[in-house]
Amino acid sequence: MSLADLVASDVPDPARAAAHEELFAHVALCMRKLSAQQREILTFAQSSDHSYERLPKILGVGMGTVKSRIARGRKNLRRLLAQTYGEFEPDTA
Repeated sequence: MSLADLVASDVPDPARAAAHEELFAHVALCMRKLSAQQREILTFAQSSDHSYERLPKILGVGMGTVKSRIARGRKNLRRLLAQTYGEFEPDTA
């Protein structure tokens, strides 16, 4: 069973709970390795309190800058995660 299979299901299972916990801890570790700017934009982008439309005003930059920073941040986070979890390689679904 792959990591994606473990975390995608809603069925209660100790293995799933452990996989979730491990993945979230690893994501937190990888987020700390990103630049402060990339951590900030990804945190804002994932926050339910901030829509994409509000981010340019909050950050004082244009929408294109917001989008490119999010894309770069996600790419770098994916690259860091792929060092442990091959499923995050860019060429995998």
